[in-house]
Amino acid sequence: MTKRDDEITLNRKELERHSPGDTGLAMALYNLAYSLYVRFVEMDDIVDVEEAIVLHQSALDLRPAGHSNRSTSLHSLALCFSDRYNKLGTIADLEQAITLGRAALELRSPGNTGRAVALYNLADVMRRKFMKFGANGDLDEAISLHQSALDLRPAGHSNRSSSLHELALCFSHRYDKLGIITDLEQAITLGRAALELRSPGNTGRAVTLYNLADVMRSKFLKFGANGDLDEAISLHQSALDLCPPGHSDRSDSLHSLALCFSHRYDKLGIITDLEQAITLGRAALELRSPGNSGRAVTLYNLANAMKRKFLIFGANGDIEEAISFHQSALDLRPPGHSDRSDSLHSLALCLSNRYDKQGAIADLEQAITLGRDALELRSPGNTGRAVTLYNLANAMRCKFLIFGANGDIKEAISLHQSALDLRPPGHSDRSDSLHSLALCFSDRYKKHGTIADLEQAITLGRTALELDSPGNSGRAVTLYNLADYIRRKFLIFGVHGDLDEAISLHQSALDLCPPGHFDRSDSLHSLALCFSHRYDKQGTIADLEQAITLGRAALELRSPGNSGRTVTLHDLAGYMRNKFMKFGANGDFDEAISLHQSALDLRPPGHSDRWSSLHGLALCLSNRYDKQGAIADLEQAITLGRAALELCSPGNSGRAAILYNLANDMRRKFMKFGVNGDLDEAISLYRSALDFCPAGHSYRSSSLDGLALCLSKRYDKQGAIVDFEQAITLGRAALEFCSPGNSYRAVTLSDLEVYLGNKFQKFSANADLDEAIVLQQPVLHLSASPGDLSLDSGDSGVSFKSMSDIEDLDQELDKSDGVPGSLGHATTGKGNPLISEDLVVMEAFPDIIINKNLTKEELQSQLAMKFNLLVCILDVDLLSFYNTFIQTQYAETMGLNLSACLPPSCSSGVSSTLGAMCVIFHSTQTTSHSHQKGR
Repeated sequence: MTKRDDEITLNRKELERHSPGDTGLAMALYNLAYSLYVRFVEMDDIVDVEEAIVLHQSALDLRPAGHSNRSTSLHSLALCFSDRYNKLGTIADLEQAITLGRAALELRSPGNTGRAVALYNLADVMRRKFMKFGANGDLDEAISLHQSALDLRPAGHSNRSSSLHELALCFSHRYDKLGIITDLEQAITLGRAALELRSPGNTGRAVTLYNLADVMRSKFLKFGANGDLDEAISLHQSALDLCPPGHSDRSDSLHSLALCFSHRYDKLGIITDLEQAITLGRAALELRSPGNSGRAVTLYNLANAMKRKFLIFGANGDIEEAISFHQSALDLRPPGHSDRSDSLHSLALCLSNRYDKQGAIADLEQAITLGRDALELRSPGNTGRAVTLYNLANAMRCKFLIFGANGDIKEAISLHQSALDLRPPGHSDRSDSLHSLALCFSDRYKKHGTIADLEQAITLGRTALELDSPGNSGRAVTLYNLADYIRRKFLIFGVHGDLDEAISLHQSALDLCPPGHFDRSDSLHSLALCFSHRYDKQGTIADLEQAITLGRAALELRSPGNSGRTVTLHDLAGYMRNKFMKFGANGDFDEAISLHQSALDLRPPGHSDRWSSLHGLALCLSNRYDKQGAIADLEQAITLGRAALELCSPGNSGRAAILYNLANDMRRKFMKFGVNGDLDEAISLYRSALDFCPAGHSYRSSSLDGLALCLSKRYDKQGAIVDFEQAITLGRAALEFCSPGNSYRAVTLSDLEVYLGNKFQKFSANADLDEAIVLQQPVLHLSASPGDLSLDSGDSGVSFKSMSDIEDLDQELDKSDGVPGSLGHATTGKGNPLISEDLVVMEAFPDIIINKNLTKEELQSQLAMKFNLLVCILDVDLLSFYNTFIQTQYAETMGLNLSACLPPSCSSGVSSTLGAMCVIFHSTQTTSHSHQKGR
């Protein structure tokens, strides 16, 4: 037996000696009750306090109003009810403690030696009532009572430190409720004063260290000063040292110290802090066995630490454990529990994180359900409402990205907007809401193409970036996404400044993602894409090379198994294809095909993006066919294109490109084999592509031009006038959509000119000839060089059978006096001598040849212009004639080392014409060479 047990035994014997009515009975009852209460405080046996209450009540009955010791019995009985409330949580005990405490205080008027302790204990139960119900008035009364008790305990009083400590605790609670900084500062001041009085060895030192540490943690959470958190950790560590294994408060110190390390990890990202938080959290949980009132919060915080670890290392076991802990915490927080919404919200977040990693739809659905439940509990005015709105919005956005339901993205935008409204300017999380809302508008733009959504995304992204100042952990991702929005704007409007800004933003994001950063590959990949776009727009080789370099670097970081590897393979293949198209190196093309094949292997049947890889591979094979002429490549391109089309459902933004390129391949096949069915299919595909290319679409002009070309071919093959008229109508429409500066305008102009020339040849309408001549000159100026002018060998050449409008044609030419006699012997491809009107046109050439003031470039440009007008008159195999004349004879004249040879397609008539032209060039060769050297 302990000394306390002996004391209780003696007190029982003393009570037995007093019969009812004995004057010493009340005191004997009181003494036994008191000794039992003390043992309860020491041993935590509920039986002791139960008996103490009965005995104190009996003693109180023997001390009626006016009795000198009535206040003592009231006060002691109040203490017993208070402690039983602390043990069992019965509200009636709390209310009884307050009633008795007020009665005791009323009897202990100012000057009474017991007034201070009565004030102190009544203040403590009022604080506990506040902790239960959250009524501000209860806490205000507790502060007032504690302040009055402190006033009765001046410096040097043995209980001053207790009053300082408890008053500090009340101010801390009020700060937690109302957020008034002066309350926080007051709590810290009083806590430090209490700690100073509770020197090492004082039994209250540990709890004072603990509470002061907790207040310093609150100050860190408010202002973010690392020193405050470091002090909190130091204080908690000191408190833990005073709570060795077996101490009743050890689990509290372990838990709170774990929380501080977790905060420091959130601020500084030091992994050892997170590991320490987990270790301490596990130790606290072990001490808080089932039934312990602190078990739920320990499960909750340990779960959060495990989630953070998962977000770093991605180990499935960590997120599984986090979910298990959160579920256990939720089970301990039934409906009506004040912290239930926290558990619902955090469990939802973990399931969302697991969905992000594993893609299980059930996790996402569960996250949404739990998020809605949490939001319902966090009504307007609840401090956690904004973050619940924010995370539920993110989950709805994820659902939209899977299923594409407009209602989901609409709800996500509404939720994010509501969260933003609760985060006014100056709020620490405002930039997060701006950034996420911008993402939603961007997603909706991708689905519907509404420009207003893209503009809104850019506006919100810029505002978020302004708030994410240098050093902010979210700045890199804000830069990255804003760059992507602006890149998309460039793809619509083609403004160079937009693309330059996107490149600058992506470069800034990349600078914030050094080697080893988990987002570096994303920045490399997206920056590569921007350089590729700029190459497509401006043709600068350095941009293409940069895109390839960055793409390779991104691919190196996205090793097999990385979710982004496929798209990097796909895009890098596109860059290599562009390089092949520019330089014609087979190695580049082989690499492009290999990369596309690797991407396709990672997109098996059923993959949402398989169509994209099939299409990219088809395009490469089609290009190789153009280069090498292997029919197998064309057939394979068509097969892959059909497979891509089958997978790319109507409504998919990529369907137009697939239809267009498959149509091109079917047209190529027709040109090779002349099968009408192939041409009809090409026409059908072009028409379908047009259905997906409204006015303003990037493919509309080329689809119109392609359809016109096919109808023109079908007219050539079958002679249906309706095809012919339709080709001209479509050609005009294509030209209208192909604005000046567009790289395809020259081709569109040239094709329309051919259709009009054919119409003139058919119907001899001068208006058609006039329009063809007007179209011819801009074609020549748009061509980079005579050798680069793209002509189809079946389309060139119009024979003018009547020249009644020769005067109008003469205005297009720079005349000079005289025609070399040798031109009189030239013949057309049909062997017919050139008529006099033809010779008038040929007068255009001598003024170029004998003009010594023209540079090489000016000679080349003017000769191209004059010669293409000759194309409009001579009925010869003009493509062979044009290419041979310009690229060999003219090149030889300019001193270029090119062999002159006629292709087999040239007729004898062409040979004689070319020979006549050679006389002119050779006769001026010396002059041209000396002029070139002079420059």
